[in-house]
Amino acid sequence: MMSGLTSSSREELLRLDEQRAAVMRQIEEAMAFLNTTPVGLNGPLVDGEGFPRNDCDLYAVRRARQAVICGRNDLKALENSMHEKLALLHEENQEEATKQMERDNEARRKGKSDALQRE
Repeated sequence: MMSGLTSSSREELLRLDEQRAAVMRQIEEAMAFLNTTPVGLNGPLVDGEGFPRNDCDLYAVRRARQAVICGRNDLKALENSMHEKLALLHEENQEEATKQMERDNEARRKGKSDALQRE
């Protein structure tokens, strides 16, 4: 039986996982675009003489690079939050399991004493 707190923690984890998947898709889309350009994620945006390159859309490349960098930061924050929530969920489950074991032990003791009284 799941307590309300555990259920809400689980729902929060699922929501964070959906956000994480969305951020990962954005990063993958930006990387796919960057891989089609001659500069990629780290190539120089200027030619050998210091002029802006004319073989790609520099504005689109800069936007995609920013999307990748910001996405990686967002992903790291989401994963840290998920890690904390998961630790809390495990702690809540452990507490619930301990309480259930105590109830089961009490029921067994009561059942044995009832059986002894009948004999």
